[in-house]
Amino acid sequence: MKTLRLPFAIAFTESFLFQLLVFFTPLLLREKGLTGSQIGILYGIFLGAGLLFTLPTGISNDRFKSRYLISLGLILNSIFFWGMAYFSSFSVLCLLYFLYSIGKQFFGVSLNALIYKIIHPEQSALKLGQFIGGKTLLAALGAFLGGILLGIFDFKIVFLSAGFFSLLLAVAALFLPNQETYKFSVLTYRKDIWKKEVLFFALVMFLFALHYGAEQTSYGLFLQENLHLDKKGIGIYTGSTIAFLGIIAIYFGYLTQHGKLNAIKTLLIGFSLSGIGHILMTIPDFYTSIFFRSIHEIGDGATIFFMHYGIYKLFPIERIGGNSSLITLISAMGGFIGALITGPLGANLGYQYPLILSGVAILASLVLVLLNKKQLLN
Repeated sequence: MKTLRLPFAIAFTESFLFQLLVFFTPLLLREKGLTGSQIGILYGIFLGAGLLFTLPTGISNDRFKSRYLISLGLILNSIFFWGMAYFSSFSVLCLLYFLYSIGKQFFGVSLNALIYKIIHPEQSALKLGQFIGGKTLLAALGAFLGGILLGIFDFKIVFLSAGFFSLLLAVAALFLPNQETYKFSVLTYRKDIWKKEVLFFALVMFLFALHYGAEQTSYGLFLQENLHLDKKGIGIYTGSTIAFLGIIAIYFGYLTQHGKLNAIKTLLIGFSLSGIGHILMTIPDFYTSIFFRSIHEIGDGATIFFMHYGIYKLFPIERIGGNSSLITLISAMGGFIGALITGPLGANLGYQYPLILSGVAILASLVLVLLNKKQLLN
C-alpha cells in the first residue's frame, strides 16, 4: 500500500535513531557526573513531562493534520540530541529531557494516529504487526550499531549526527499523507473511554508499562556493571535481543490476520514470557542473561502488538487520535512511576533489582488478566 511507505519509513528511521542512543545515554549521563538519583529524575521528567501533552496531542490529531505535529516533534528531538552533545549542567539537562519528552509525544502519538487512520481495515492486524515489527527491527539495528559507533566515535559526534538526521526526517514528514479531520467535544471521548473493557484494557497497559521505567534507568547500567559489557558488548546484547520483539510482532500480526490467534491468547503469552524473561535475565552470566532477555522481548512483542491492535478495535476511527493518546498517557504514567521507583533502587541496591521487581509486576498483571479475561476484547 503506497500511502504507508513514507509513514513506515519515517517511523522506522526515528526508531533507529532513538535506539542508537537510548541504552547508552545513562552511561553518558554518568560520564557527565550525574548521580543515580539525578539520572532517575531526568528519566522521570522524560516519562512524566509527556503526560501534560499526550492527550491534547491525540485530540489535536483528530482535528488537525498529523504531519505538522510529527514534523514539530522531530525538530524537538533534534534540539535534544544537539543539546546532549554540548551541555552537562543538570538544570539544562532537565530542560532538554522536558523538550525531548514533548517531541517524542508529538511524534509517537501523531504517527500512531495517522497509521490507524490510513491502514485498510481488512489488513489492520497484518499492517500493525509490520509497523511494530519494522520499527523494532530498525531499533535492533540501531542498538547494535550504537555500540559499534560509540566504540569508534565519542558521544558528541554520534549525538550531533542523530540531531542532523532527525531534522531531515522533520522535513520529510511534511510530505506525509493527509487524513480526515473531525471535531468532537471532550465529553464524546469520555463516552468512548468509560466502558468496562476499555478501562480494564487501560489498567493492564499501565501495569505492563511499569517495566519501561526500570529499563530506562537500569538496563544499560546493569549490562555495564553486572555483566561487565563495554559499549560494543551492550550494542550486541540489546540489538540481538530486541530483534525478537520485531519478528514476533510481525508473526503475531500474521496469525491474527488469518484467524489463528485471538487477543486473549496473545496477551497471556506476552505477559508470561515478558515477566519471566525480565526476572531471569538478571542472572549474572552473559549467555544465560541474553537468552532470557530474548524471551522477555518475545513477550514484549506479543504484548505491544496486543496494545496496538486493541486500540484499533476498541475505538471509533474518527476519534482514535484522542482515545489512543489516553492509552499512551496511561502507559507513560506507568513508565514515570517505574522510573521514580527504580532509579534510586538500582543506584543503592544494585541494577538487577529494578528489573526483577518490574518482572514480578508483569507476572502480577498476568494473574489479574487470568481472573478477568471476559473484560478484554477477543
